[in-house]
Amino acid sequence: MRILHVDDEPDMLEITRRFLEKQDSRFTIDSAASVEEAMMHLKNNSYDLILSDYQMPDVNGLVFLKIVREQSDIPFIMLTGRGREEVAMKALNGGANRYLQKSGDVKNQYKLLADVIIQEIRHHRAEQEKEQAMKDLRESEERFRIAIENLPHGVFIHNLDGEIVMVNEQSCKNTGYSRKELMEMSVGDIDPESISREDREKVWIQLKTGGRMKIASTHLRKDGSSYDVEINIAAITLNNEPMILGVAQDITERLKTEMARKQYISELQMINDTIVQASRLQDIDEICEVIAQAICDAIPKSFVTVTLYDRKIDRVRFRTIVGLDDVEGLAEYFFGSSESIAARQDELQHLKKYTLSGKLEYVTNGLSELVPLSIPKERSDSIMEQIGIEKVYTVGFALEGEPYGSVTIYLLEGGEIRHKSAIETLVSHFSEMIQHRQAEEAYRESQDRYQALFHSIRDAILVADVDRNIINCNSALTELFGYSLEEIRGKKTHYLYESKEQYRTLGEQLSSHSSDSNFFYTVNYRTKSGEIFPGETNVFYFENNDGEVEGYIGLIRDVTNQIETEKRREFLYSLLKHDMKNKVFVVQTYLDLFDGTDLSETQTELLQKAKHGINEQKRLIERVQLLYQVDSEEVDLVLLNPIFKEIISEYELQAEQTGITFQFEMPDNISALGGGLLKPLFTNVISNAVIHSNGTRIHIQVGKRDEYIIVSVEDDGLGIDKRIVESVTTGSIEDNIDDMSGIGLYLVRKIAEEYGGWIEISKSTLGGAKVDIYLKSTPE
Repeated sequence: MRILHVDDEPDMLEITRRFLEKQDSRFTIDSAASVEEAMMHLKNNSYDLILSDYQMPDVNGLVFLKIVREQSDIPFIMLTGRGREEVAMKALNGGANRYLQKSGDVKNQYKLLADVIIQEIRHHRAEQEKEQAMKDLRESEERFRIAIENLPHGVFIHNLDGEIVMVNEQSCKNTGYSRKELMEMSVGDIDPESISREDREKVWIQLKTGGRMKIASTHLRKDGSSYDVEINIAAITLNNEPMILGVAQDITERLKTEMARKQYISELQMINDTIVQASRLQDIDEICEVIAQAICDAIPKSFVTVTLYDRKIDRVRFRTIVGLDDVEGLAEYFFGSSESIAARQDELQHLKKYTLSGKLEYVTNGLSELVPLSIPKERSDSIMEQIGIEKVYTVGFALEGEPYGSVTIYLLEGGEIRHKSAIETLVSHFSEMIQHRQAEEAYRESQDRYQALFHSIRDAILVADVDRNIINCNSALTELFGYSLEEIRGKKTHYLYESKEQYRTLGEQLSSHSSDSNFFYTVNYRTKSGEIFPGETNVFYFENNDGEVEGYIGLIRDVTNQIETEKRREFLYSLLKHDMKNKVFVVQTYLDLFDGTDLSETQTELLQKAKHGINEQKRLIERVQLLYQVDSEEVDLVLLNPIFKEIISEYELQAEQTGITFQFEMPDNISALGGGLLKPLFTNVISNAVIHSNGTRIHIQVGKRDEYIIVSVEDDGLGIDKRIVESVTTGSIEDNIDDMSGIGLYLVRKIAEEYGGWIEISKSTLGGAKVDIYLKSTPE
C-alpha cells in the first residue's frame, strides 16, 4: 500500500513514516514537505491514500483537499489538532474520507492511524471494484443489446408465461409489428405452435443444464401472411427471472432454394433418364414420342405435340401427340384427314421467333400462331375451344436458320408450366440427337448410293492409300482382273501390274504430278489368270482437310480394242495418204496427156467427166485427212482477216467464171479461238457455196456476239437438201460419205466443235442456204 504523507514539519514526516512502516510492512510511505511537492509526487506516481496535515504555511490541508478532489477520488485523511472540529467538518464536507486529531499518545495514535488507513484503502478498493463491476455489467448489457439489435434474425425474449419482454428490430421487420406492439403480445400470438408454461419450465431447466434446442416453426405476420422459421432456443436469466431467448431465422428463401435444388436434381434425373431411353431407340418417331411423354408427365393437365423435319418429303411434319385421346378423330374432324400434317419450311417463316430462340416461349395467339398459314385462324380457334386449351407454350429449334421442328405444350384448365429450364435443356438435347440421327441416316443413304454408283461404273476403280496399299475396288475391277476384294485388299498395287518396273515408274509419276488433281497413264496389267492387257488409267489424288494426300483413286479401262482400232486407223490413213493419193496422181497424169490431142466431142466430154471424178476423189482424200487431224489440234487465238482474204482470192476467179459475186463484211483485227484447220473450215463452206449452190451471189459476214465470233456464209442458190442438213448436224461421217457437200459440211461441224463452237444451217434471206459458224472469241 503506497501512501503519500504531506506535512511542513520534517520531523513529523520522518516519525510518521517510521511508525506506520513499523505497524504494517505493506505500507510504503512517500513524504512531501509542501503541497507543491505533493502535487509533483501525485503527477509522477500512483498512490492508494493521501495523509495530509491541515496546518501548513503556504497552502493548508483544506485547499490541498480541494485540489486533489478536482482530479481524483483517492482516499484522503486529514490530520488536525485538538479543538479544531470546525476544520474536521469542512474536511469531511470537502471530500475527505476521515479526519484524525493529533494526541499525545503517539503509540496508540499511529496504531489507530494504521487501522484507519487500511480500512479506507480496502473500502476504496471495494468501491472501485464494485464500480468497475457495474461498469462491466453496463457494458456487457450494452454489448448484448447491440448484438441482439444487429442480429440478421429475429430475437424474442419471453418469460415462462410466454410474455414477450424484449425483441430486436429484425423481429419487427419480419412480423410487421412495431416494437411496442410486440412487447404487449405473447409468443403464442406470433407462433401458433408455442408450448405451454409447464413445457417452457421443462425446456428452461433442460437448456440451463447445458442442453441445446433447435426447432422449425411458422410465424405469423401482422398482415396475416406467414413465413417459415428455424428457432435456436437458449435459457437465460434477466432481472433474476428465468427467460427464454429465441433467435428466429427466416428460412423461407432457404426452403425455396432447397426445393429448387431438389427440383433441379429431379429435372436432371428426368433429363438423363429420357435421353438414355431415347438414345437406345433408332426410330425417330419413337424418339419423338419418348420426349413428348417425359414432358407431358412433368406437366400435369397438359398434352404435348412434336413436329420435326422429314428429309424424305422435304417438309416439317407432325410426328406425335401425347396426353390427348382420339387424336386421329380430332385430326379427321378439324383437318379432313387423319394423315400426318406437314408444311414446307417456307410456310413456317412466321415461327422463326420461336425456332431461333431455343427458349420455351408463351404463344400469345395460341394454336393459330403455330400452324401453317394455309390453315385458317377460325379452324385453329375452334380446335382450342373444342379441346379446352387455355395456354400454349412452344420451344422450337432450327437448322441453318430455318425452322426444323418444335415441342409444343398445350395447357388445359388448371395446368401450369413447370420445369421450364429442364424442358429447354431436354429439347436442346433432343434437337441435337435428332439432327445427329438424321445426319447418320443421310450418311448411310449416301453410302448406299455411293456404293451403288461405285459398283455400277463400267470402268474398273481401284482405291489405295498413300503407301499404295489396296483399300477398295468396284465390281468392274474384280470382273476385269478376276480377283475378289478380299484377295487383294491390303496388298501393294504392283500385285496387278505386269512388272514391278512399271510399279516403280508409276510411283515416280505420282510424285511428279502431286500438284495436279489427276493425270493419265497407260500400263500393262496382269489378271489373276495371267493374261496381260493394256490399261488406260486416270489417277486422282484424294486429300484431307489440310491438303495432305491420303491416297489415290485409279480408273482403269482395258484399251486393247482401242489400240487395235488405232493401229488399223493408222494403217488405213497411211494407205489413203500414200498409196491412194499416188494412184489418183498417176490417173490424173495420164488423163492430162490427152490435153491438146484431137479428140471427138464425145471423147472430150468423157475426158472432162473423168477429170472431174479424179478432182472429187482428191478433195475426198484431202477432207478425210483433215478429219484425221481434228483430234490432235492445239488451239489459240487466230486473226481471221488474212484467212478470209486468202480464201476469197483463191475462189474469186472461179466465182467470176460461174457468174457469182462476193459480198464481204468483216471488222478489222478480229480473232477467234482455233488452229491450223480454221482455213479448211471456212474454205469448205465457201467452196460448197461456189461449186454446189448454182447461185449468183455469196454474202460473207463476220461479227461478234457476247463471247463468240459468228461467221455467216449465205447464197441465193438452190439451198441444201434437208436430208443432208439433218445428217450433217446430228449424224456421223457414214451418213455423209455419199455426198461431197455433206462431207465438207460435216468436216466444218467437227472442226468447229473441236474449237469449242458449233454450226447452224438454215434458209437464207437471199433464197438459198445460210451457214452460221460459232467460234469462241476468248480462251477459257
